[in-house]
Formats: sequence, structure tokens, C-alpha cells
Amino acid sequence: MLLQHWTASLKKNTADSPYRKPRSHFLWYISVDAFLSVFLVVGIFQFVESRQHDGDHESELMHAGAIAMSSAQIVDHIRLEGRSAYWLGPQDGAKYATNDIVPHKLTITYLPRGSDLYTPDQPKMTVQTFDDLESFQRIEHVYLDSYVTKRLVTKNGNTVIYDPRNMKSEIVFRPDDPAIIVINYTHELSQDELLTKADSLKPVW
Repeated sequence: MLLQHWTASLKKNTADSPYRKPRSHFLWYISVDAFLSVFLVVGIFQFVESRQHDGDHESELMHAGAIAMSSAQIVDHIRLEGRSAYWLGPQDGAKYATNDIVPHKLTITYLPRGSDLYTPDQPKMTVQTFDDLESFQRIEHVYLDSYVTKRLVTKNGNTVIYDPRNMKSEIVFRPDDPAIIVINYTHELSQDELLTKADSLKPVW
């Protein structure tokens, strides 16, 4: 548009004057218009690139568990990654973080109301999903044959393994999935509560 305006003006001035305008003026107009066009394109490219970089950075922070998300956000994040994971569903007023920087393991951390990611001494419930038993034993170095445990089967057919000396965690095997789920609680639960929680597990998506 700018180039068309200047070109029309140049033609008018040339027609009205007995002298032709120097050709250098016309080339100057074209140079300015071309410069502005290139400047605009470069600016748009840099803006898009910076937005993409910011998005990539945010995604990396999500993977590392450094961003607190709503229940809808964490479901979308895990679904878009195509990962299989379990949790105990959303809790009133809670935020969530996910960490999957360790291959074959995805951790969902519950951040209760008033809690945040930067209080490491504050107990937080986590639900960890391992792809299979081999991944679980390789990553956690826990070999259940030598582990002091009790094994129980829930009403829904899930196998629960826990240490009676530490009722703050449990390992859950589901009959329909090779995944191993480990739940770590903020306080000790009774045996019945462990069984109920194990049956409350559900896929994130």
C-alpha cells in the first residue's frame, strides 16, 4: 500500500512538471518500502520464535514438576504426551504437578490448598506410575521377594503390597494392566484405608 501511494505520487509529479524526476528518487522509494517489509517479516518471525521458545520452556518445566497445574491442565498435559498414568482423581482446592523426567516413571504430586512446590519439607501425596514391574525394580531397586511386606487383594481384585512398619505408602498391582502404582501418603493409613485408596485409583485419561 505504501509503495502504491508513493508510485502514484511520483507519476503525478512527473506529469505536472516539465522536468522528469530523477530515477534515484523512485529507487529510494522502493528501497524504503522493501526495508520496511523485511523489517516487519523479521519482527513477526522473532515474535513467533520467542513464543514457541516460551512454550517449549513451559513444557519442560511441566515435565520436571516445576509448574503447579489445575486438574484439567494436568489431564491435558499427560494426555497430549500420550502417557499412561493413574491418580486418585481431583481434590477440592488442590493443584497438581507431574514429573516424568525418569523414563518409564511418571509422578503426580498433589498440592493441597495453601501448599506450593517450594516447600520441600511439607508432606505431599504422590502417585507414581511405573510402566511395568521390571521398570519399577530397576528404578527403585526394590525387590519384593526380600521386602518385608503384607499382600492383600482388594474388592476390585487389585493386589496391594505394603510394609506394616510404614503405613504411609503402598504398591498396587492391577489385574488388567502391567503398570505398577506406588502411592505415598502424608500420614499413616489403616489397612482398610489402604485397600480403599487402591480401589480408588483411576486412569488420568
